[in-house]
Amino acid sequence: MIEPDRWGVPDWHEGAEYCTRRARTGREWAWEFLRRNHSYRDFWELKVKPYINSENGWIGYSVDGVLWPYHSELVETFGLDIPSDPANGGRCYFVDGWIRSAEGRHDERAGIDGAFVELAVNEVAFVLDLGRPLDKQLAGVNRIARERQQKKIASGEVDLKRSRQSQNYIPYLRLLDARDANASRRRIEEVLFSQLDNEYPDRKRSKAFDNFERAARRLRDGAYRELAAT
Repeated sequence: MIEPDRWGVPDWHEGAEYCTRRARTGREWAWEFLRRNHSYRDFWELKVKPYINSENGWIGYSVDGVLWPYHSELVETFGLDIPSDPANGGRCYFVDGWIRSAEGRHDERAGIDGAFVELAVNEVAFVLDLGRPLDKQLAGVNRIARERQQKKIASGEVDLKRSRQSQNYIPYLRLLDARDANASRRRIEEVLFSQLDNEYPDRKRSKAFDNFERAARRLRDGAYRELAAT
């Protein structure tokens, strides 16, 4: 059995382990990529750990009495307000500047029990009358929602292709972890892309590897901030 990685990531050979820890929000996905960022791991080891208070785990003073001086670097370089241990797959504190806000711009205001629920720009609310047959109401909801979605797609406000990319996040993470484990390219291709052949001239397996590694590195090395804003 392979010993657990020092950074708390699963064994990249075992896809099921990634599913049990699967992130769900954009900010959680962002943290999964950031905690695999080598620069952030070095930052944690060199500039955070020496200042962690042994009593409560909070950043304080160094043994020389120096207050933690790296907050500005943390914010500017990684988009975090508080550093989180990259060996921990839990909560991460991104700065507010990377949180997308819907304040002051809402498509709908849905009344519920005399109050109002304010919705973000890509959200829509429907109210159903349970005292009437649901089939026609649900059909109408489906039609109206699809019409509005198509309008947003046509205007460029919504990109469904980008939304579907989340289906690849787990393979991306596995590939990054495999690279960090010094696995060979051939072995990674065999494990992650076994369903694809690699015959000339298509070389589907090799092309998939190249595409996935490029996208995974992009997310790890900075594009995770786009996920944190969703």
